[in-house]
Amino acid sequence: MHLLISNIQWDDEGMGLEECALPTVVVMLDVPDEVDQVELEDNISETLSDSFGFCHNGFTWERLNPAHDTHAGGGYFPQRLGLMRWPEHPLER
Repeated sequence: MHLLISNIQWDDEGMGLEECALPTVVVMLDVPDEVDQVELEDNISETLSDSFGFCHNGFTWERLNPAHDTHAGGGYFPQRLGLMRWPEHPLER
């Protein structure tokens, strides 16, 4: 499954999202279906910080629905989009 992570409250150390180049929405790819919610949220939290180099003070997540903010061609184009992969992806081994 893929997740849509939003409402990320970055600790940008007062510099602002633009200056830090931080996304406001992140798609997390290839999340295993069998992960329990505690492990899921812990991995999202750790991967956000590791991927973008800043801590955060919370976020919301949901399964990615392909209808989110799409255009007629089916592409997904929210502003300030970031992508990250589940940390134990088989291609990274």
